Formats: sequence, structure tokens, C-alpha cells
Amino acid sequence: MEARLATLESLSIYWDTNIDSIADDTEHESFKALIATKENVPKEHQYVLKLVSGTGRVKFNKQFGSGVPKFEASLLFDELSFTVDNEQYRDTVLMIDLFHSYLKKQKYKDLRPPSDMTPKTHPLEYFRFAGNAVLSEIHERNERWTWRRLKKRRDDRIAYINCYVNRKLDRATPDELEQLENLERELSFEDLRFYRSLAKPKLRREKARLAAIEKKRKKEEAERKASQGWSISSWWSGSSSATGKGQPSGEADDDLVITEEQKQKFYDVIDYDADKATIAASVDLPKGVIWPP
Repeated sequence: MEARLATLESLSIYWDTNIDSIADDTEHESFKALIATKENVPKEHQYVLKLVSGTGRVKFNKQFGSGVPKFEASLLFDELSFTVDNEQYRDTVLMIDLFHSYLKKQKYKDLRPPSDMTPKTHPLEYFRFAGNAVLSEIHERNERWTWRRLKKRRDDRIAYINCYVNRKLDRATPDELEQLENLERELSFEDLRFYRSLAKPKLRREKARLAAIEKKRKKEEAERKASQGWSISSWWSGSSSATGKGQPSGEADDDLVITEEQKQKFYDVIDYDADKATIAASVDLPKGVIWPP
């Protein structure tokens, strides 16, 4: 077990609601002066987490498991205080409201009049903007249930799934890659996530199918090599001699792979009974006797 001593000094979080901008300070001296230390504690900060100082002892257990943790820490703080005043709460709500307003305006950014137009100087333009914003939502909602939109969405889904699967399998054509890139630019994030969730099961099935085809191909290739390197003499004598091409016996044995099914088919063709052959080999008959009779 090893132990280490850790020291924490002047950790704080503050949110100042009334402070001047320091953007013009290129040397960052003003920013450095705002950092609280043990010797320098700025009074103008509105702290959310007041300054925290303390020590900690960390143990490292070399032998750890389900009942023994790898790290053990004992922390001692002088004070741990969180505060939120009314001004900070007000600014937090205002910031959330501004983000909500920005996201709402972003939807109608293309319909909004130019920035040099204001509601006072161009009231008619802003009245048209308000009307077009409402009509755009109505048109979008109605467009979702038209046959043309449904057919296009179906075609995009099928095309995206096929192109995505082919790209993952490294068999996509240049046209499919270009179509996939265009669809990813056109479709929304929600549609892409949904279509990929539909493509993953198909990708797994396709990989399993290709693996089965490859396994079958290797098996057929092994059987073909075995049938080419097979000879009748090797069945009867069990000889491991080289083939007619002058290959060594070890290489011939490696290429000769005969399944039990193929062996039985050959026995049926030549009317050979392996059980009788085994019995005949075990019986010591006089020379010149033909068995079976």
C-alpha cells in the first residue's frame, strides 16, 4: 500500500452579475487579478462556491478486488459552502430565456427581414414576417402527411440503409458513396440516427450471410482439392506416396481431405463393405484362400 498527501487551496466558483468587461486587456493582467489565492481574496466576487482549502490522504492499494478498493481518499476541508443570491438567480433565468429565444428565432432566420430594418421603420415587413412564420409551420405540418413526402421519406430511408450497409462492407460504388454523402447533408440528425438504428441489424445479418458463404466456399474448395488429389491406390494400400506430379508425400497428405460422406459414396459405387474388410483383415487364412467366398 502506498499513501500520498494532496493539498487543495482556494478552490472557488463565482458568478459576478455586475462587472466591467476585461476584453480589452490583452495582457490578461485583470483576469489574473480576479483569481483567488490564499494571499489574494477578491472581495468583489459573488461566490457560488466559497473558497475551499483542505488536505487529503490518498491510499493506493496494490492488491485490490471486489472487497478492497484500488484508491482510498480521506478529505478534510475547512469549509464547504454554496450560496446563490437573488441577482445570480435572476441572471440564470435570463440566460436560459435568451437561449430559448435564440433557438426559436433560429428556426425563422431565413424569413426574418434584414438587420437594418426595424419594426418601427418597416412595420409592414415585420407583419409579413410574422404571417409567413405562422404559415410556414402550417405548411410544414401539412406537408408531412402528403403522399409525395411519405414516398420521398421511404425512398430516402431505403437508399440510406443500402448505401450505409454497403459502405460498412467496403463494397459501395462511387455513386452510392456520393448518394450517401448527399443524404447525410439533407436529412436531419434524428432521421440519421433512426435510419442507422435500422441499418445495424441488416448489417449484422449481411455479415453473417457473407461469413456463411465464405465458410461454404472454403469447404467446397477443400473438397475439390481432396477429390483432385485422391487416388484409388491410397484407399486400398493406405500408402502416403507422392502423387504423379512429383509432390512430396507430406504435401499430398495435407491436400487429401476426404469426408466420411464422400468415403461412403465411393464404397457404394465399388460395392465395398468396410466392415467385411475389417473382419477379413483380422482372420488369419491360409495362403491361396479367397475370402469372402
